[in-house]
Amino acid sequence: MDIKSITTFRSNIFNYVKMVIGVNTPLKVKSKSATVVNLFEEDYNSMQETFYLLKSPKNAQVILNRISDYKSNYKFNTKEF
Repeated sequence: MDIKSITTFRSNIFNYVKMVIGVNTPLKVKSKSATVVNLFEEDYNSMQETFYLLKSPKNAQVILNRISDYKSNYKFNTKEF
């Protein structure tokens, strides 16, 4: 992930936003007081959905089990859901 100063980002904001969209890679923008991350909206929405789904410990366990099953090439029945 690239890191740019706020001054550099501000002077070329349009190109940096196009880069984030085109490459689909977040960009850190650092100021004196904080660092922010500029990311593609679809990535942000995906992260929010993941956080929401993992709030429930039971749901989180089901997801982790399914990931484990997938990694071991286990074919699970989608009708379980």
